[in-house]
Amino acid sequence: MAKHCNSLLRGLRGRIGNTIFYRNGDQDCIRSYPLEYHDANTPEQQKNRAHLTVALRFYQQLKETLLKEVWKSEGHRLKTNGYALFMKKNFHVFTPEGKIADFSRLQIGIGRRQDVNNMTHSIDPEDKVTLQWDDNSGSPSAKATDRLIVVVLYGNRSFTPVVLDKLPFLREDEIATFSLQRKKGIKAHIYCFFASQDYKHFSNDKYFKL
Repeated sequence: MAKHCNSLLRGLRGRIGNTIFYRNGDQDCIRSYPLEYHDANTPEQQKNRAHLTVALRFYQQLKETLLKEVWKSEGHRLKTNGYALFMKKNFHVFTPEGKIADFSRLQIGIGRRQDVNNMTHSIDPEDKVTLQWDDNSGSPSAKATDRLIVVVLYGNRSFTPVVLDKLPFLREDEIATFSLQRKKGIKAHIYCFFASQDYKHFSNDKYFKL
């Protein structure tokens, strides 16, 4: 058993690869999962370390955007931190080879705000995206003035999220438009969610591939 004081790991529980995070009294601790052989550099352990490094690399990109606050806010509600929560939700979607295995399972927006309702999308020949949805602002935790947030991951730079957090569209508008910035043939992965006016409360995201 080893104690740790790394703020990024605070609140993390469970097993990631061959590393187990747990709490002993009021102290966060870390230990290795027992293996038949105790060689610290086996191919499997190298793979697990590479996997963790890839997930961490993606999370570091979020810290430069509004998404840091998204995960911090929900982590605080769950009595953990944003990094620990992100890893719990998304570790499995990354590969040790440095890729995202399944964009549809990657969670970008998270929170207790009312989710997007019945959102659909279309795209014109000029790469202009139109989103439409139902205004559900009469539902609990949904306000007409909630802001639409869109995050784009382009296929050729999927570890560089483009966060469109200044779009002028609200939940009550039921429609939004924006343009993609990509070359022909490049896939775009779109994550849409709502934020309160003060950017303190967020919904889970809705995913599209374009």
